[in-house]
Amino acid sequence: MRKITDKIDGGAIRLLRKQNGITLTELGNALTTNKNNPHSYLSMIETGKRPFSRENEAVLIAAFKKAYFDKFKKELKLDKV
Repeated sequence: MRKITDKIDGGAIRLLRKQNGITLTELGNALTTNKNNPHSYLSMIETGKRPFSRENEAVLIAAFKKAYFDKFKKELKLDKV
């Protein structure tokens, strides 16, 4: 198992999600294909129980933009987490 040294802080993800009015489930649906419990994976990341690699930042940004657009029908301007 490889160790992730350059990771995105889960608290920063949570703050960004809340500031943009997106729920755990909404972002979870956009981030993962696990439709049975989409918020579980994201919750583990936000609480620091699971790391999220900086190299996957583009995936996270795309998920934020999709969740925001699906909810508000507006584009979210975001290029860094």
